[in-house]
Amino acid sequence: MRGAMLAVGVVIWLTLVGCADAAKHAWTPIGPVQTWEITPGVPSCTVTEAWHAWHADPVAVKILDVRTPGEYIYVGHVPGARNIPWKLLENRWDDQRQAPAMKPNPTFLEAVRKAYRPDELLLVMCRSGRRSADAVKTLRAAGYAKAISVDGGFEGEFGKDCDCATREKMVKKGWKAMDYPWTLAVEAKEMWTD
Repeated sequence: MRGAMLAVGVVIWLTLVGCADAAKHAWTPIGPVQTWEITPGVPSCTVTEAWHAWHADPVAVKILDVRTPGEYIYVGHVPGARNIPWKLLENRWDDQRQAPAMKPNPTFLEAVRKAYRPDELLLVMCRSGRRSADAVKTLRAAGYAKAISVDGGFEGEFGKDCDCATREKMVKKGWKAMDYPWTLAVEAKEMWTD
């Protein structure tokens, strides 16, 4: 009896949490993917939702990797993902960001137009979901109505560790951390060349 009451309590709690979450985000179906907005005006999906859509139909569901070529090649990528970087590394340090400086890729839209039709379902992925959200905003404005940002990206989102300001810890798992299929193998047709 006690176990049954506990089970009912858990179901009620999950329902209430789900309803609260649904009220916080507007869910919209785009093809096989349920999307929501973390960044206003940018449809997003979780890494798990992206994997399920891609796994169900890897031919129809395209993955656009907008990280730098170095990240794509040396950190790994989803098999079959095409690399068209949203930003490119500069040969200088950004003191404000405390990271290498980056500049917008001036040929981003041109390269996307050569690779994809505006009616294709594009799951856009970066390291954590920030660059992909910016890229999706631009793609949507250019007519790519099925471009979706993958929240959590390939590597995940990192936050500062409470014990030490110089160490980081993962606060949101990405594709690789979820142990979904990934590779270091690079095919010339998928790799960015400028």
